[in-house]
Amino acid sequence: MSLRFESSYVSASVPAVFAGLGSLGGLPESGFGLGIALEARTRVRARAIVGESEVIVTDGKRTTRFGEEHVVLRAIRQLLEALEAPQPGFRIELNHGFALSRGFGDQAVEIACAITILRALITPAELLDDSFCARCTADLIDTFGPVKTALDGGIIGYQNGEYVSYSSPESKAENMCFTCFVPRFEVSLAGVKNALVHADFSALEVSQLISKATYLGFSLGNDNGALSSSILAEDLYVRDILREHCGASVAMIDWLSQLGYGAFMPGFGATVAVMGKLEETVLADAREAGWAVEVFEISLTGAQIVTVS
Repeated sequence: MSLRFESSYVSASVPAVFAGLGSLGGLPESGFGLGIALEARTRVRARAIVGESEVIVTDGKRTTRFGEEHVVLRAIRQLLEALEAPQPGFRIELNHGFALSRGFGDQAVEIACAITILRALITPAELLDDSFCARCTADLIDTFGPVKTALDGGIIGYQNGEYVSYSSPESKAENMCFTCFVPRFEVSLAGVKNALVHADFSALEVSQLISKATYLGFSLGNDNGALSSSILAEDLYVRDILREHCGASVAMIDWLSQLGYGAFMPGFGATVAVMGKLEETVLADAREAGWAVEVFEISLTGAQIVTVS
């Protein structure tokens, strides 16, 4: 079966992702993962070119240019190499429209962007199935689960390479949303991850319990109020670990918890999230303290190809 570039240009969109309902959700050591696709989409435009490659990333109000070192191009190169395909140059534009790097699965989303680009440009696209892409990008991300969530959309549970969708009508996923408090600062994701990796294993057990309880809630079709209970709150032990690395985010979680909301940090970013909608007075106080507030629904559709030419 021969492989060729059928097209040279693609535009697409890929949803943001929560890698679990808590900071530990991004750790492969937790063993039990949960990916949630959000209706906050990265707009992608990519063209195969002759010449040097370039990636232009707009993350919130900041635009930055990258070369071959960017994870999108690294993923593309590794996938093409595994396919023994031609290696053209690429000009890729990623417009996140919001601060993806602050807790919305930026690494997973960008790898999903790379896969979506190649699936649109290459024939036959079936060669780029999930298992092949997971093997080829294993050194770029700890677990493929969040990438698959961005590709497929909805709510996906994953463990040891097995995936289960929790986006059935009974789960009421289409009615769910998250209120996100996005800081105007960034944290060292490596520092956060390093602190959690070297924490006592009991913290990881807490992560598994939270994930499993959440799965149960989805499968039983609980409403938003039940799912927003304290079971979703970031564990106190984890908060103490993170306080040194992202004290403002932990203080936000403490404040929201005092108000009765189960707040958590999704993945390794500084964003704080609560399932469901909050009172307007709470949102106003957060904005006055310098936090941006966004409400995102669950995205039941994953990566979407808009134009191919």
